[in-house]
Amino acid sequence: MLVARDRASVMPPANKSQQYAADGRRTPFPWLLRRHSKVAAVLSVMQGRYPELSEEELITMYRPCGQKELDLVAESGFKRWPPRLPEQPIFYPVTNEAYAIEVNKWNVSQFGKGYVTRFRVRRGFVEKYRIEQVGGRHHTEWWIPAEDLENFNDNIVGEIEVIYEESAA
Repeated sequence: MLVARDRASVMPPANKSQQYAADGRRTPFPWLLRRHSKVAAVLSVMQGRYPELSEEELITMYRPCGQKELDLVAESGFKRWPPRLPEQPIFYPVTNEAYAIEVNKWNVSQFGKGYVTRFRVRRGFVEKYRIEQVGGRHHTEWWIPAEDLENFNDNIVGEIEVIYEESAA
């Protein structure tokens, strides 16, 4: 019995462009990609990549968190924030690393350890939420209602990364 390892071994590429895509190489016909966006989309899917968003289309956010929350984020493959608890009606990502580190001091004092994370979200989704100033000039954060968290998670681009860790001395 003949068992094919992949589709390429069953069906040879029909043209040069498909050959390049099957080999995981960039097409030597960039003008074709620029002129035919459907071709670009097909080739990017064939190569296992998706078009990346520009920096202008993303907003970087920070969030201090404790070990339990970070464990739940890790369970999602560092892709999603866990659902809010009933006593947590708002999800509060902050706008800057300095403020996230300040807030993280509370996690360290309460739990002995705390983390600061950084992640990016599609600007088109985030722009419907106001940035709230809750203290000094750099104490700014978004207030995302708990019922919007699933949609928020769907708009995270890339992984949630740990950028700072602090333990009680």
